[in-house]
Amino acid sequence: FPSHDRSNSIRITTKPTTGQYAFYTTSTNYGFIGIFLNGVYEGRLTKFFTSGEPTCGSDGTLTINRPGGIYQLTARSTNGTTWSNNIRIVNGECTLTKFQ
Repeated sequence: FPSHDRSNSIRITTKPTTGQYAFYTTSTNYGFIGIFLNGVYEGRLTKFFTSGEPTCGSDGTLTINRPGGIYQLTARSTNGTTWSNNIRIVNGECTLTKFQ
């Protein structure tokens, strides 16, 4: 019988189950900014960027990892400014929001 040597390779890929969302500011006017998603405190911004746009995980951002979906964002600064909006986290992606 003839011999057939077939090398088959199987590539297994998995879809990301979470996305990243990073918050930052370029303003010194706000002081610290506390960030809440769906009413749960996530952390605060204590630094500001003087130039350029950061990436997810950059020092000075608050970067969160969550399953993809819509979340209610509420943020409050120490100077009394508040922000409220829905945000969309997309699995496998990094999204940035600048408080200004």
